[in-house]
Amino acid sequence: MYFEAQGASSAFRDAGPHRTNRAVVHTGFRNVADDPDFRPELANEYLLLWGMFMTSFLADDYLADNNFHGAQQTLVTSASSKTSISLAACLAKRGGHRAVGLTSERNRAFVEGLGLYDQVTTYDEIDQLDSSVASGMVDMAGSGTVRTNVHNHFADNLHLGGAYQDNRIVPYEGLRADTMTKTQQRDLLDLVDAYLVTLPDGPRAARLADVERHLADTHFCWIGGMSEDDAFYYRIQSPVTFIEFDHHTGVFLNNDEPAKFHVHTIVRTPNGNDYGIDLLRLHYENAGDHHHHG
Repeated sequence: MYFEAQGASSAFRDAGPHRTNRAVVHTGFRNVADDPDFRPELANEYLLLWGMFMTSFLADDYLADNNFHGAQQTLVTSASSKTSISLAACLAKRGGHRAVGLTSERNRAFVEGLGLYDQVTTYDEIDQLDSSVASGMVDMAGSGTVRTNVHNHFADNLHLGGAYQDNRIVPYEGLRADTMTKTQQRDLLDLVDAYLVTLPDGPRAARLADVERHLADTHFCWIGGMSEDDAFYYRIQSPVTFIEFDHHTGVFLNNDEPAKFHVHTIVRTPNGNDYGIDLLRLHYENAGDHHHHG
């Protein structure tokens, strides 16, 4: 076997062109003779799990450093995969935070037998999870259908910024605007502007300029298909704007699945306490030295 390598004192890294954009944890090799924690009897396990475990360890560390973005439990898709098992092992050591494994019916018994997840649910049972529990998800499966079903169940369809969600911490997802072409950035700003048309010219221009100033921190997230008949969801999110577009299922309408004739949109200011709060009433309730008639 031959490959390009970059050496170090007790390790080397695969530097081949096909590895250029890979994380170091997946390209590094170390001399186990210099590792006091290495156990020779587990050499096969090291080879099999090292890269996957480090990926999971970093995911667990990121979530914990950010207080799980306010979630009380983490849903882990592809719960039977080695990377998910490694993440579940890390989460199980933390205590006080639930891990829910999402898997197929075929793998349910295996995943339950691991004893690492607080709950194991099949993909067909997502709608049976308690939607009142604040939840995050680590998607190891990469399935758009699973993500859509989870979003539908735990949010207002796919909306994350609906009623009673003031100051909700929503992690950024999707494509960063600073990685887009100039044409794509202009198209994105034009799309934002379409949601601001109800404002007078002055405030509209000021809001759009504010969005443009934060373009490097703006993300565009899309869930769903792209054919003529596909329902879909997208979100534009930055420190100064939060826009959602979603095709909904029916309540009074008769569509059991999200349909393109049933559209909901949301435009919010992050951390702005802007969703229908009666600020005057709250002021009177919390300011004892004020009197009012009503």
